[in-house]
Amino acid sequence: MYTVFIGSNAIDEYYDCSNYPREGDKAMVNYLGSFAGGMIANSACIFAATGETALMIDQVGMTTSDELILRDLTVHKVDTAGITRSPTTQGYRCHIYRTKQESTIFVIEGQKERYRLNEQQFNYIENAKAIYSTVHELKNLINLPELMSLIRVKKLILMLDVEDNAFDSFEIDKAIIDQATIISFSESGYNKMKTELGDQTIARLLNNEQKKILITRGEQGAELHTLAGVIKQEARPAEVVDTTGAGDTFNAIFLYGRIKGMDDREALENAIQFSSKATECMGPRGCIEEIKKAFR
Repeated sequence: MYTVFIGSNAIDEYYDCSNYPREGDKAMVNYLGSFAGGMIANSACIFAATGETALMIDQVGMTTSDELILRDLTVHKVDTAGITRSPTTQGYRCHIYRTKQESTIFVIEGQKERYRLNEQQFNYIENAKAIYSTVHELKNLINLPELMSLIRVKKLILMLDVEDNAFDSFEIDKAIIDQATIISFSESGYNKMKTELGDQTIARLLNNEQKKILITRGEQGAELHTLAGVIKQEARPAEVVDTTGAGDTFNAIFLYGRIKGMDDREALENAIQFSSKATECMGPRGCIEEIKKAFR
């Protein structure tokens, strides 16, 4: 069995920036290198490092960057059988500017037309343990209604990574949000949702007994909400090198824990531990070797 990851791959370009400029100012930066990345792809690679099988569904282009992406996924033991190719697709690029305090990320949108899941991709999803994606990525699928119907009928686990730019609004996207089993909010993503739903946000999101709402709060740790109550977990101290991919690591390790039968507290503790370790390494998939040692 395997978990399906639906979403865009990207190329991450890293720059050291001694002092991030204010709007209108200038800053000198040093180019550090490029890595294969992308929110969903990062989580797929972290998940695969645990020894579980991750299968990627995406549409990529035909450039040398796309070849790098496919090769990198293969190196990280992610199954690329669900990826299709299109000569008109231009992938995302991320410019990541690092200071001593934080990373600032500019996402350069590519040209990726909406695409239709084919029969083989549906077969992969139908036989999966779980599905991991974002609202934005799912809305890029032409036959999304068929996918949501399949998830309902098969009672598949659907985990959503929700940052503030990954959804439009609760009202627009509630069909997807209500169907999700696990929703992991960044703090900014949750604040955007709370602006719309107010103090009843958690109560509205917890629409069934299986639902789990995660909120990551950086140095303040994370919290998990269910109908049974809330679990809060402090952050692990870290010597931060690069925060890119920490949230992707958190989500992948939490999902792994739930699939392997861990209780909520243990899964949350592991997710906090390894997302913190991820910030101590350069690159969005920095602590993969430690994850391999811990889980295999």
